[in-house]
Amino acid sequence: MTTLAGFLDSYYRLRPVNATFTGVHDYDDRLPDWSPDGLGAAIDEMRHLRASLQDDRAASLDLRETGPRDAALAVSFLDVQIAELDSLHFQRGNPSLAIGEAAFSIVALITRPFAPATERVRSLAGRLDASTAERQSLEQRLASTPVDGQMRSLIRVHLGKDRGMPERDRAAGTNLDAAE
Repeated sequence: MTTLAGFLDSYYRLRPVNATFTGVHDYDDRLPDWSPDGLGAAIDEMRHLRASLQDDRAASLDLRETGPRDAALAVSFLDVQIAELDSLHFQRGNPSLAIGEAAFSIVALITRPFAPATERVRSLAGRLDASTAERQSLEQRLASTPVDGQMRSLIRVHLGKDRGMPERDRAAGTNLDAAE
């Protein structure tokens, strides 16, 4: 497997909703793992990929040779992704990203008939199960994040604490109340 092929494989595996939208259906039943451990593993993987892509970036005078430019674009993309995952402004501290990812994960499965309906429904069930785990992971990520009043209100809505959701769905927010 080429280094760029390894980059694309990693891209789709770490971003299963993007994979579905672009026609790669190997991860249709998954959501990204934005748990603290999942984010750490993703950063490690991206740093390793970045290092291997550095070797493929050698400048070429032949403008028809796209490999070095593709590698440079991949390295730049990884630089941005690593910076975002390391910060508290994206997956680690912004609940709207999790809400959007869950919503688009459903849209990606139901808007195009790329597979029989029964197969897409199975994938949808997998993503809904993953969404429950994501709510619990969101609480873990935000437990150590400074949260202002407006953000705390958004988190409470996302965790179902302010919408009359069943108790089992509100359970993910119990530690958030303790932090208040």
